Amino acid sequence: MFAFVICSITHEGFGIPETLLNQMFGRDGDESEEGISMLISRKLLNLMNGEVRYIREAGKSSFILSVELAAAHKSNS
Repeated sequence: MFAFVICSITHEGFGIPETLLNQMFGRDGDESEEGISMLISRKLLNLMNGEVRYIREAGKSSFILSVELAAAHKSNS
């Protein structure tokens, strides 16, 4: 049995700088500390059959994290 978990983090403002996004999604070879952290997080979610999406809209931006987790079975004893 599996549970599909989605977490959306939205913040108002200009969003993540393009250089960090490039680092996170592996499009830049010169990663900063923040870029490496975001890249590792994305790769860990990928290993867990999950994903990270980034959506930039007028006045706000969002990270949407989704992952499939094994659900524990609770016994009635």
